[in-house]
Amino acid sequence: TTPTDIGGRGNNIRNILDKAWEAKIRYHLNYIYDRGLIPGLLYKIEDGEIKKIQYQEDPESAQQITDELQELFEGEEPEIQNFSKENLSVFLTSIPDVKRMAIDIEVNLGPNQVNIPNPRLAKQAVISISFVANDGLKLVYMLERSGYGYKKNYTNFPDDGKIVYFRSEKNLLKETFRLMWEYPIVLTFNGDNFDLNYLFHRANKLKIKKDLNPIITRRGYGIMSNAECYLRKGIHIDLFNFFFNRSIAGYAFSGAYERNSLDAISNALLEEGKYQHEEEIHDMEYDILSWYNLKDSLLTLELTQFNNSLVWNLMILLCRITKLPISELIRYQISTWNQNIFFYEHRKKNYLIPRREDIEEIKSGGYSKATIDGKGFKGAYVIPPVPGIHFDVVVMDFSSLYPTIIKEYNLSYETVQCPHDDCLDNMPKGIPYHVCTHKMGIFAYVVGFFREIRVKYFKPKAFDKSIPKKQRDYFNTIQQALKVFINSAYGVFGSRNFPLYCLPVAESTTGIGRYSIKATIEKAESIGVRVLYGDSDSVFLDNPTASQLEEISRWSRENLDLDLEEEKTYQFLALSKRKKNYIGIFKDSKYVDIKGLLAKKKNTPDFIKKIFANVVEILKDITNEEEFKKARKEIVEIVRNSLRKIGKEDAFDLEDYAINITMTKPIDKYNKVMPQHVRAAKQIERTTGKTVQKGDIIRFIKSRDSAGAKALELAKFQDIDTKKYKSLLKSALKQVLDALGISWQEIKGMRKMDSFF
Repeated sequence: TTPTDIGGRGNNIRNILDKAWEAKIRYHLNYIYDRGLIPGLLYKIEDGEIKKIQYQEDPESAQQITDELQELFEGEEPEIQNFSKENLSVFLTSIPDVKRMAIDIEVNLGPNQVNIPNPRLAKQAVISISFVANDGLKLVYMLERSGYGYKKNYTNFPDDGKIVYFRSEKNLLKETFRLMWEYPIVLTFNGDNFDLNYLFHRANKLKIKKDLNPIITRRGYGIMSNAECYLRKGIHIDLFNFFFNRSIAGYAFSGAYERNSLDAISNALLEEGKYQHEEEIHDMEYDILSWYNLKDSLLTLELTQFNNSLVWNLMILLCRITKLPISELIRYQISTWNQNIFFYEHRKKNYLIPRREDIEEIKSGGYSKATIDGKGFKGAYVIPPVPGIHFDVVVMDFSSLYPTIIKEYNLSYETVQCPHDDCLDNMPKGIPYHVCTHKMGIFAYVVGFFREIRVKYFKPKAFDKSIPKKQRDYFNTIQQALKVFINSAYGVFGSRNFPLYCLPVAESTTGIGRYSIKATIEKAESIGVRVLYGDSDSVFLDNPTASQLEEISRWSRENLDLDLEEEKTYQFLALSKRKKNYIGIFKDSKYVDIKGLLAKKKNTPDFIKKIFANVVEILKDITNEEEFKKARKEIVEIVRNSLRKIGKEDAFDLEDYAINITMTKPIDKYNKVMPQHVRAAKQIERTTGKTVQKGDIIRFIKSRDSAGAKALELAKFQDIDTKKYKSLLKSALKQVLDALGISWQEIKGMRKMDSFF
């Protein structure tokens, strides 16, 4: 059979049969499953067969790691031991520094165009293309244009860089394609949506022979992808897609960047950004344009090289872990990654992959009722906070709570509510379901293995100063890759869209979690420790002693089979009445830990962020009640003065009032509801003649006119709606002020009644 026999149009097998299993798996993934291939490892073709290459830069060290990992899993179930042996090559095979080239293009924008022109139309000439490769290449192809001349290279242009001028745009593109054919990996930043997409269509417009063009375009999927661009020979990696992935941004890089632009990500991770310019790109002289263009490619390549090639190694490790080709790994979200791991494991064990409806029919579940609309089961237990000011608060954390529960209690779609009569009495506390005692489930041993190998081996090794830095960096990359998978696993299992979704598994995981948190609260209170707050997998304890902490930790291991350890200590903690809203100052380091406060949201105007930063600076020095009383007065005065300054030209810049929101769909798709940023976008189009597209960031202020919003580039100080901005400031600061015992009436000068007595 061929792929179209299974899932093509017309009379294919999937359409003829009422029920078909494994019919929606793409052909190349089936090929990977059937042959047990692991993307990201090294293979060779010998005598017509694909053979794995054993490649270690340091065989002695690899053998030592193998021995240590085998010892780590000695006491585990057979399933997890076997899975460990089969997956050691994922971590022990050295990652080669593959030859790769970053590319970035600049287009001749006209006076009535903004940001990115439509790549499918490709009306404007490509005026500059830069190339930077890890073999030392630094090159710019520049189109000669009337009215522009060459003086000398820009000051920052590298001495080993080169600029080649072309009189013909067609020849410029031909030479670009020739260069692209030479590299196995081509890197871009937003190349799917723009650079390669534009080059493909521009080449067609210029009637360049199709066999010279290395680019293939396909329709894109997802909220920010209009197209997908592949190479006929080699691999295209669009780093925008990789960094845009919420799991990568949150788990691998701990929210280091707020925006998904090359400038924001480079500043966050490399501590350098794009070349900042005032003139329009099409107005730049050759020296400025060449440096501006080259700088983008330098940053794009450097994002795969910094910190001993952290990002490159992370991508390859995730390919190995998820068994996905890199072209799909970077373009799809974490749910697809998880799905592929488990499909691969089913095929390896020669199990038929069930359909979601098969699992739902046999194991319906539904004992717990969701507290959140749209969720099919009850989630985590959150301890109501004790609002106010607290000192010396210790947070104890269940390390990877849900993954640990899945492993320790053997939770998987085939083990929960198994058909064995002798398992009926094996019901963990907190749930009404029994769990299999005959074998370890697929979810349990896969998640369990990755959790154990990260927490007990690679994470400690990553911070072991006795290990050479290069190896520590590699271990750190491994533990970050594992963190991405582990922390997302339960979220995927609990999603109705997951192909192996099983409601009793989701209910069991959160049910055991709720029982564990509640039991921990009871234990803490029984030995005289007050619990101030708790969020899913942690408890906030009011000034406990070292012996009390040890007793709670020991009790958890013995009674819950879960590790509960001291995670952090706050010298000062302000809790609001709201859940998941607090501000704490770490003991010794003075690091500020802020959760859920509106003033930290990325769309918050800068003037509010500045006021909030001033408040935080004052909080850093609080260690006791007397210092808090003094700081409280300062905070009231800061906020009160800031409130008076709103709208005054000598207080904040106009840009400080800007709100930044991305267009997530074309402007003409907003029909029924017209959000403020879309109104501002329409003003830009109407007033300037510019075209606003999906993906553009719209900067606007809240205005006092009927539209309620005005594009920043069209706004003046007198347009500012001071009433709305005062309301925004109140909303942003109210949560932290509540925690500090400061009412908005007090800020406005209305003293509380009890202050007179």
